[in-house]
Amino acid sequence: MLNELKARVIDMLVRPRPIRPQTERQLPQFLAEHTDNLNVFFLGASELLEEYELDLLFAPHFTPTFDDSVEVSDLLYHWRPTEPELDQLTRQIFAEAPPAIVQMSDGTDVQLTLHEVMVERFIRLLRLTHAADSESAASLRDALPAGLWPVAMALVRQRGFTPAKQQWVADFVNHAAGRHEVTQRFLVLLCEFIAAQQTLASEPLAQAISATVAAHRDSVTRVSSGHAYWSPDVAQHHHYRGQGDVDEHRVAEAQQDLDAALLIEKDLAAYGREAEPQG
Repeated sequence: MLNELKARVIDMLVRPRPIRPQTERQLPQFLAEHTDNLNVFFLGASELLEEYELDLLFAPHFTPTFDDSVEVSDLLYHWRPTEPELDQLTRQIFAEAPPAIVQMSDGTDVQLTLHEVMVERFIRLLRLTHAADSESAASLRDALPAGLWPVAMALVRQRGFTPAKQQWVADFVNHAAGRHEVTQRFLVLLCEFIAAQQTLASEPLAQAISATVAAHRDSVTRVSSGHAYWSPDVAQHHHYRGQGDVDEHRVAEAQQDLDAALLIEKDLAAYGREAEPQG
């Protein structure tokens, strides 16, 4: 399993990715200090720069996306790597991986030699040791369509989750799946909600979801009212251009979030757990 994980992480690290805006903004000062040849700098950055400089410049590029987290979720069904295994994995990837491909904003590609600090950051932020236990993983897999199960496994590895919260989400998703179709938007909103809670007791959860529904309802009202400038002076400066314009896409997104929150609220009301575990 560790070898499969290694192969996938190497693939993710070296696949072409657009340069991140933060990296692009800071790049000129580093080029001025070292070399004005972009290709030479990227290939030699791992030796030219201190570790803190590498982290400062390339941290955005080596921060896994949510899709990256989803991509390794199936490997965590009945297995979680240990910290020593991840240390070993970092060293092996650093020794074996070819340069990463960075897509510059002008359309050119440059090769970036990996440094151990880049690899370590990427692996650490995948939060592999925080995967749900096998019972919760199996419960989620049974409740969800094949395409959504890895998404759920990535969501419950996020910050704010404890084993108790992972188990609660697995139980609740099974409950919800028996009542209606569970969508990715529903899962994302549910996991964001649970990650932020201090307790899993029924009454505080009911109060919190009511507040969440109210916030999403306010968001729908706000985006439906159209673009508004934050001050009259700013509006005048821009000749009131675009004021009142309604972004229909944003309205639809906000409404879908509200619908998902209302569904979670309804499911919570029907959940009726006998035990009320504390998160």
